[in-house]
Amino acid sequence: MPEPMPEPTFAHSRVIDFEATCCDRGTVPRHPMEIVEFGVLMAAAGFRDTKVHP
Repeated sequence: MPEPMPEPTFAHSRVIDFEATCCDRGTVPRHPMEIVEFGVLMAAAGFRDTKVHP
């Protein structure tokens, strides 16, 4: 059985996902890339659900 997690010292946690321009065919140069979109997920500290619901 896994050890219990310690109590968090913060109320929320954020995960940031950056999406950048890219192309598998090589028609877009690899550098410099441009960030075109980013998403953020905020969860209460101690949140244990492994499913992300849009």
